[in-house]
Amino acid sequence: MRRLALALGLPLALAACGGRPAAPPEQEPPDYRACRAEAERSPELGRVYAQSNPARQDNQERLAAEAHTVRARAFRDCLRARGLPSPGGVEAVRPR
Repeated sequence: MRRLALALGLPLALAACGGRPAAPPEQEPPDYRACRAEAERSPELGRVYAQSNPARQDNQERLAAEAHTVRARAFRDCLRARGLPSPGGVEAVRPR
């Protein structure tokens, strides 16, 4: 009897976990996509990548963090120049 209850209960429990389908991802506005592309072409980002030394792992980690910061700054500057609000609402966490 116990096995029958488990056999019947498991599919019901799994079905309950499924619930509603996930919401479709929101599409990013075209201006935001354009600013992301502009941030990738930023001259400052190119200067960061010019310092790359693949033989040094610590150099790669530092440059990845610096590139992330430069990319985010260029994206926000582009949005500000277009008069658009920045996504989010809090200051980004900075690595120590």
